[in-house]
Order: sequence, then C-alpha cells, then structure tokens
Amino acid sequence: MNHATPNRSFYTAVAALLLACFLPAPFTNFFAGRLGELTIPLSAPLHKLSMIVRAVPERLDPEDPRLVELEIEVGRLRARNAQIETQAAVMAEQLDRLQGLRAIDPSFRYITASRVAESAGGKSALFKVGLGSLSGVPVGAFALYQGYQLVGRVSEVSPRSATITPITARAYGPITALVISEDGAFEKSVRCSLEPVGDGTFTGDVAKDEEHEAPAVRVGQRVVYHDTDLGQLNTGPLIGVIESVVPKDKAPPLWNTIVVRPRFRLSDVGVVDLRIPRRSDGGGN
Repeated sequence: MNHATPNRSFYTAVAALLLACFLPAPFTNFFAGRLGELTIPLSAPLHKLSMIVRAVPERLDPEDPRLVELEIEVGRLRARNAQIETQAAVMAEQLDRLQGLRAIDPSFRYITASRVAESAGGKSALFKVGLGSLSGVPVGAFALYQGYQLVGRVSEVSPRSATITPITARAYGPITALVISEDGAFEKSVRCSLEPVGDGTFTGDVAKDEEHEAPAVRVGQRVVYHDTDLGQLNTGPLIGVIESVVPKDKAPPLWNTIVVRPRFRLSDVGVVDLRIPRRSDGGGN
C-alpha cells in the first residue's frame, strides 16, 4: 500500500485550500476534515523538530556544574600536555649534549644529575646531586654545566648522592689554568694559577714576557682548566672569562693580575653533567 510522502501531501493540501476559497460553505466544512488527514504525515516530523529546538539552549550556562567540571578537566589536560612536551624537549637537549661530549672525548662518559640539596648552613657553597656510587660516580669527577662550564668536582660520594665542591669556593683550592689566545690557538695559550676569592671570582698572576714576545692577556679572553696529569692537547672545561687586567702591585711591570668570572652564576645551576673516566679494562660503559 502506497503512502503519500510529506511533500506530496503538503502540495495537495495547499491546492485544496485554494479551491476551497471558491466553494460554498457546505463544501468547505467537508474538505476541512479531509485536509486534516492530509497534514498527518507532516505533523510527526514537525513535532520532533520542535522538541529538538526546545532542547538546545540558545547559550550555554557558564555556571552549569557539568560545564565547569569539563572546563577544569580540559585545563588540567592542557597543562599536563604542555608539561610532557617541555620534559621531552629537555631530555632531547640533554641527549644531544651528552652525545656531543662523548664524541669530543670518548675517554670519559657523562651522566646528568640534578641538584637536590645545599650544604648545612649554606656558607660553604657545597651542594649535593642525586646520583652517587650506585651510578658509578667517583670522588674527583668533574661537574660541568651545559657541557663546557666547569662547576666543581665531586668531593664526597654516597650510594645515592654526591657532594660537589664548586670551583668558586675557597675550599676548592688553586686551579691550574690556561688563558686562550684571541685567535683560539692552543700553542699561544698563557699558563697561570687561579685562586678562588670567595665572591664568585678568581684572581691570578700572568707573566708578561716582553723579551720573548709572550702574548698579552686582555679582558674578555677565555680561561680554561689545564690538566697537567693528562698532558692536555686541547682546551679543557671553561673556568670563565677575564673581567679585568691590572699591573700587579709592588712588582715589576712584567706581571699582571687578572680577575676571572665564570660565564654563569654557579649557585643558580640546577643540573650538571658529571664527567667520569672510563675504566681502562673495557668494563666501563
């Protein structure tokens, strides 16, 4: 049995209404009942549409508890996603740096450790990192920042932590250093000994041998650690840059006193790379 479609019923009803305008009243009453039957196929879809329109508010209520809960959850997920992306970027940067250090000098391995505690009293400038002997950290290992700035060395170790003595602490003692020439030539470097002052800087005396045309030192030159035991053939970790050069008091003019300051404020360093010598028997990683 064929049923009239809504469109066909609608047009039929319109046509019937137009005809009813020209018919007498008795015929109009007769057609009124028939027209009601023709509009039945349209009534159900229109009723459903009206229910849907009434169910959707014109504007979401910002105080609706469900909406507030969803907004809080979305904010939490966005913050968590940003945190994960930041951590991933930091880890990728650390991996690139450690791989670069290994390529420069494969006789050492490097592990990254975070600063976890300050020394008792806070006056000695010593601090602890969260890796120790269980991770292979030995006493004497150098601590570097960004892979090149010398921060200090391990002075004490426990299974899960290590104490770092910063190079700027008086307890570190004298440091054998090289002032790198302005053109970077290692053979033109000037050797000197630096003493930590205690205020974050070092002082040292540099000979100015005019007779043998020794290179002069100037403000801004890099000063690096010099390892006399290993017969250093390239530049060691950075100690700092020359901040001032003045003639040494009560001494011949062949001597200058330099003040050296690290590139970074070492007390603010939160993460270091520990440089650990590889074992000669091949058992190290």
